Amino acid sequence: MYMFAITRAVYLGVDPLAASFITTCIGVASTVARLVMALLTSHLKVNHLLVYVVSATLSGILGALSSLAGGEVWHHMLFAAAFGICLGIHTVIFV
Repeated sequence: MYMFAITRAVYLGVDPLAASFITTCIGVASTVARLVMALLTSHLKVNHLLVYVVSATLSGILGALSSLAGGEVWHHMLFAAAFGICLGIHTVIFV
């Protein structure tokens, strides 16, 4: 998703300058999710395997559905943020 997010958005009609913020959106969402999940998993009893499976499944589904975002940049940013959150959760649980 990182590699092709901008290319896919431009192909679907998003302005290239606006599309350049999509990877930033993934990174910010991933960072926030990592911090929140690190706090939650260290203080609460969480089933790590369940969280891992759900986040990995959602990131795959979001990657597959991202082509439905169309020509609106906010649609692409919404998909990117959701993917970044799943990626951040996946990373915290995996490590």
